[in-house]
Amino acid sequence: MAQKTNDKRRLSSLYIDISIVYENLGNPAEQIKYIRKAELALPGKNSSMYNYMVRQVQYNYSRYFLFIKRPDSAMHYTQALNETNLRLRSFLYETYAQMLLAGVHEQLADKDLAGFHFKRANAQSDSMQYSYVKFIIKPAYINFLLKDNKILIAKEQAHQLLITGKQLNNYDFKQAAAGFLRSVYDSLRQTDSAYFYARLEFTFRDSVFSKEKTNKIQSLAFSEQFRISEEDAKNKQEAGRRKQNIQFALIALGIISFIIFFLLLSRRFITNAKVIEFFGIIALLIVFEFLNLLLHPFLERITHHSPVLMLLALVCIAALLVPLHHKLEKWATHKLVEKNKQIRLASAKKTIEELEKN
Repeated sequence: MAQKTNDKRRLSSLYIDISIVYENLGNPAEQIKYIRKAELALPGKNSSMYNYMVRQVQYNYSRYFLFIKRPDSAMHYTQALNETNLRLRSFLYETYAQMLLAGVHEQLADKDLAGFHFKRANAQSDSMQYSYVKFIIKPAYINFLLKDNKILIAKEQAHQLLITGKQLNNYDFKQAAAGFLRSVYDSLRQTDSAYFYARLEFTFRDSVFSKEKTNKIQSLAFSEQFRISEEDAKNKQEAGRRKQNIQFALIALGIISFIIFFLLLSRRFITNAKVIEFFGIIALLIVFEFLNLLLHPFLERITHHSPVLMLLALVCIAALLVPLHHKLEKWATHKLVEKNKQIRLASAKKTIEELEKN
């Protein structure tokens, strides 16, 4: 729909959404392809939505380069994101930029700067009501803390994530938090607690898989419904087009037939037989096309869309039409010759009468 209406703002946004899907699927080649599509589809610079969409493109470019472990390129787009956000003053994207900077410095092995930006991004996400922001930032921060051997802080953050998951009844949050707490208690050599959270993680994972299975079934059902509705719409469109083409063919056939019979029956025109032959061939082609349009759905059904059988059926129709055409052409030519004789005879009689009078 966005392509049909050339709605660049929505096109750009939808391409970003598709790129995020491919990021989640672990497919960077398709991810970058759709980020570039989003960039090419940006609305004009005079549009009020230009900076809004540029910011999303810059954010996703930075995520992509972090994903493929190219921190220098990620830094470039993160800095560009900061500059764009200065004009829009979005606290959400300021938080995202902090998280990206943390990821860049982590890959550049600068733990101090990475820790500074992670801590700042985490604090800002905690002050917001958007739960999905916490789920983007907090797990990355906990992972960093575990790698940096800051176990107690990681434990505190993992408990916060678990509390948020329970409040939202979100099994993804709860599973991630239980996994982190298992790692924390493993590091602290507290076996009983580690075992408890391992069991909890396993339980939450079952719930996530069950939910995913249900979602998948619902998605398949929706896809099938969508496919059927699209197919119905396509069939209706084709039927409408075929009906219109049949009407055009009938109109053309009617016009050609009228011309031929007018020439045959008119007492004023002396017509060449080749003219009748020419119009006869056009009429034959129109009749063949008309029958093709009319019988096409029926032929498709009985031949099961086989091109060879369709061709044979059309050849059979043509084999029946051609002899019939020859007979009609012969009859029309005979009628024309007779008509021409009568016209010439009448003209000759008129000339003789005028000469006798003179």
